[in-house]
Amino acid sequence: MTGKFFLSMAAILVVGVLTLSGCGGGGGSNGGIRLFLSDAPGEMESLVVSITSVEVHSAESGWITLKTYPESSPLSVDLLDYRYNGSTSSTFPLLGTTPLGPGRYTQVRLLISAATVTIDGVEHVLDISNVESTGVKFNRQFTVAAGETAALMLDFNAGKSITVTGGGDYKLQPVTAMVPVSAAAVVTGTLAFVDGTGAASAVPAGATVDACETSDPTTVVSSSTVGEDGKFSIGPLFPGNYQLRLTTPESVYDGKTVADSVALSAGAENDLGVVSIAP
Repeated sequence: MTGKFFLSMAAILVVGVLTLSGCGGGGGSNGGIRLFLSDAPGEMESLVVSITSVEVHSAESGWITLKTYPESSPLSVDLLDYRYNGSTSSTFPLLGTTPLGPGRYTQVRLLISAATVTIDGVEHVLDISNVESTGVKFNRQFTVAAGETAALMLDFNAGKSITVTGGGDYKLQPVTAMVPVSAAAVVTGTLAFVDGTGAASAVPAGATVDACETSDPTTVVSSSTVGEDGKFSIGPLFPGNYQLRLTTPESVYDGKTVADSVALSAGAENDLGVVSIAP
């Protein structure tokens, strides 16, 4: 899974069964929600965020705080230190146990007070002005009822969430998604690059494969860097149909279609095999 990083952050919340877009969880009478925060690829050595609060939005009651940390000592986490290997059995319980009543919820958000990114050995302070008051939001409606457990994957796409302004400043513009762990799907494959004559060519520097829902092909849902061996792995993805496109800065392969439509079912891993990419 070259270049693919995940932060596994688990929180056991005393609630009940969670249903997210028709996908529910299972468990015993002492139910809960497990939250996993995953980080998609980016060209960086570290991405540190200072979390001050974790909240969910109730359709009936508004924002509910699950966990807070003092402004003077926030929960400082380097996302790239927590690499999720595809198993939900090995996680880091960073948030503890917090009660949450039954009801209909629409969002989860992380309030942060600061963030830094290190690229080529140089640390840059991220401009978080556009999320400092609203938080990093993960949007998708879900319903909680008493009695069982479920898990949510909060997908933070680092590779698409950091931009550089014209003045050279680094800005955080989060690209996020939320997927139930039981439904999370993955698409993998190997890209074989060829030049204009059909001869094998090296993988372009900075190449990534972007996944977009076919119903909204202009918005990147998740992405994966392409390894030197041509391999990529995109996930977690919500079940559905996706278009896969190649992004290669300053390359004749930029914008090439990897797959017009890939159908992903709950919990499935779809391997596309070897896909030839020509200029």
